Amino acid sequence: MVKKKTDGGDPFQGLVEGPGGQVAAKVVDNHDGTYAITYSLHQPGGTYTISVKLMNKHIKGSPFTQTTAK
Repeated sequence: MVKKKTDGGDPFQGLVEGPGGQVAAKVVDNHDGTYAITYSLHQPGGTYTISVKLMNKHIKGSPFTQTTAK
């Protein structure tokens, strides 16, 4: 059984890479055991890779891919 955290405070890192190179990603601690990652793409269209790490190790399912329309 996995025990979920309910308080936050973990050192997550987010990185987004795509056709225009790296995109800055901001990780926000919601202080309830969840985190949000926000980013703005350099250009529309293409496939982007989103990596989310905790203590320099990918979380389950990371890296993720996102394809955007032009």
